[in-house]
Amino acid sequence: MLGDVILFYDRKGNAMNLAGQRVFHTDRLPIATHAAIFCGNYTITHALPDGIEETLFFEVMEPDANYRVVRYEPLQTLLELDTAKRGSF
Repeated sequence: MLGDVILFYDRKGNAMNLAGQRVFHTDRLPIATHAAIFCGNYTITHALPDGIEETLFFEVMEPDANYRVVRYEPLQTLLELDTAKRGSF
């Protein structure tokens, strides 16, 4: 499922996530402190509450001093889309 998540930053640069809390945390740190600073694509692996790891691809668009808009999609969805484009093996 493709979605948009908006991160707002306070004056000290701390990310305040309004939605998708589990999506943005890896190793208990906001993903923004690791990668989501510049426009671009990022691959993030994080653990779900049940212990299963999930890989997400992020595209950071229109970075701004006050917010970042991030698009994300689970790996399985991307693989299914890619397979559909190229045809089955």
